[in-house]
Amino acid sequence: MYLINQPIYIYRREFISKRMIEYVAAAASLFLTTVFIIFIRRRVKEERYLIRLERVEGANEDALVSVIIPARNEAATISKCVEGVLSQVGVKKEVIVVDDASEDNTSLILVEKYLGRGLRLVRLGSPGDGWVGKSWACHHGYLESSGDWLLFIDADTSFVDRYVVGDTIGYAIRNRVDALSLIPTLDSSSFASRTILPTLVALKYVLTPPRRSNDPSDPLAFFYGAYMLFRRSVYESIGGHARVRSHILEDKSLGELTKAMGFRVALLDARDRLRAKFNESFSGYVNALLRLFTEYAESAGPRRLWKYLAAGLVFMILPLILAFYPLVASLSIPMTLLMVLPLSLIFTIQAYELNKLGTPIYYFPLVALSILVIVGVLFSVAVRYRWIGVKLKWRGREYRYRGPRHISREEERNS
Repeated sequence: MYLINQPIYIYRREFISKRMIEYVAAAASLFLTTVFIIFIRRRVKEERYLIRLERVEGANEDALVSVIIPARNEAATISKCVEGVLSQVGVKKEVIVVDDASEDNTSLILVEKYLGRGLRLVRLGSPGDGWVGKSWACHHGYLESSGDWLLFIDADTSFVDRYVVGDTIGYAIRNRVDALSLIPTLDSSSFASRTILPTLVALKYVLTPPRRSNDPSDPLAFFYGAYMLFRRSVYESIGGHARVRSHILEDKSLGELTKAMGFRVALLDARDRLRAKFNESFSGYVNALLRLFTEYAESAGPRRLWKYLAAGLVFMILPLILAFYPLVASLSIPMTLLMVLPLSLIFTIQAYELNKLGTPIYYFPLVALSILVIVGVLFSVAVRYRWIGVKLKWRGREYRYRGPRHISREEERNS
């Protein structure tokens, strides 16, 4: 009798175990589906809160605008950027390009094509100790400027029309804004950009929505380095780029600092009038993510990274696992559909962002690769920051971060 009943006991135990796994998977799928539906609603709703940079007739030639362009190894993009700036009308301007020890033909291009058209070129050597990224160049551009307004733009920024600068000055004057930034359309022509950029844009709009930057009672202020405008007096009051010299994401830090000191800031939608590049290669995106997550560790502490990692595993990796679960388990059709529903919603989000970027939406399945890259880099920074340090690269320079506010620059030498 014992021999006859024993297999039945084993069979029931395995049956219960499998059913419990299915129940847990179904509950997880329903939870993720609810979260992603809320995510999609918020993302679409954010579009209604955006303040567009409108075209306004009239000139703003009473004030001088100093346009400062930090450039390091930008021979491929500097001409288009400078041409766009010089073509701006309706505002008095001085154009200052700061060559941050470029190793290509950036300075040669500027000398041959633009010095005779009123552009001023400042050449720098290696940054001083404690200076990170382009803050060194921006600071020296400010020292050479004389304008009532300071406009910092990246060397890969390009303009769709000739009135962007004049319209932003006009908006700032009419609305008594002390500093503002524009949201550009980010270039998504490369395969890497079509893979990773839509996911990053979706996360940014939901986690740091523009409406929060425009809310005076909210401490968040997200600025884009592609276009940042300051009243000169305000820039000097907050300490300028010298105040954030050791910050990896100096644009984010300047926006938050300006708002924290009681000045009025604004973030405007100029996606139909301004273009910029984020990155073009997978290695470039990985390095950008390293900078982003390391900055969070520096500003909020390494524990914040582990919270982000936990969220990434739940909301990004788990949907992939659930979608592949039917391949290894014999599930009913309704249960199979339930398992793939969270990933389907992620596909929907990716397609929406691809459309907003002006990119074919059939690239949406690549979000799976994007998720693996983002979560993988986040895990790498969380582990390395605490125990061995994180090495970052920016325009041929290397920086090492390890522990709160500990930085050492490794330029032209081995670590």
